[in-house]
Amino acid sequence: MRQALAAEVVAREGERLLRAVNYPRALEKFQQSLELSDSDPNVKVYESWCRYQIAGREEQAQQKALRILQTVAEDSPGCASAHYYIGLLYIHANDFVKAKVALSTALTHNPRLTDAERQIRAIQIRMKHADANRGAAPSESADAAKPKQKSGGFRGLFGKK
Repeated sequence: MRQALAAEVVAREGERLLRAVNYPRALEKFQQSLELSDSDPNVKVYESWCRYQIAGREEQAQQKALRILQTVAEDSPGCASAHYYIGLLYIHANDFVKAKVALSTALTHNPRLTDAERQIRAIQIRMKHADANRGAAPSESADAAKPKQKSGGFRGLFGKK
């Protein structure tokens, strides 16, 4: 019982470091927590995410993290964080369809996961823009690539044209 409580305290410290984007120190805390008690699937998820971030988001690290997170999601289907981070991995791989599915699954398990909602909205915007760019005529996309002339301040609004 004491070890489980100590593991939870250390894991909370790791979560704080994770939010502060201090992946090396967060990884240390999550490893300590897992040594004390490996019953919390969220700690496994966070540890895997930290390893992936420390590896510089390399494809090999991404595949390894994805395998670990999918295993956690299978073993603990209600673990919203596993689905959320799977979604982020798919975003990094530019697989927006799978990312949207994973993030939606995370939201079904934890409707208060606002980061997942934000990611889904961002994916929808990216997909909308990608569809719009695919449908544009070649001359329209060339015109869109040209920088638009800026008009200076109020003169641009009220001055001579």
